[in-house]
Amino acid sequence: MSLPISYFLAKPFYFKDREILPMVKNDIISCIPDEENGVTIIKMLKKSSKSDKLYELIIQIDTVDAISSRNLIKVHCECANFKFQCKSLLWKYDSLYGEPDVKQLPKKHSKPYVCKHLYAAILLLNRLNNVQSIIKLLGE
Repeated sequence: MSLPISYFLAKPFYFKDREILPMVKNDIISCIPDEENGVTIIKMLKKSSKSDKLYELIIQIDTVDAISSRNLIKVHCECANFKFQCKSLLWKYDSLYGEPDVKQLPKKHSKPYVCKHLYAAILLLNRLNNVQSIIKLLGE
């Protein structure tokens, strides 16, 4: 059972001193609804706030229509924080898109969380509120 969007909306305490660049609609590169399975896969590109490195984000959301804070999601990011801190915990809660490299859980945390890139992406999706409007935005 995946975690809902609402689980990730509260700003985590460990983001206090980190700069979180907001995501904008132009950061979305694809939005593919899968009517048969009732999910939509959204891919985004996010720039790092310090190094200007680009990270690809993938969010699978359990809707092909309206997006709400109750929708269940699975997420993935290419950044090191996600790879080494978030992946295995999200996998344990069935909220990881894909498979973890290592299934060993981090020692410091017991609750799943996301990196700052995915946090900004989830905030954007919560504001957009509809898969069809994202598709129109992309011109697909």
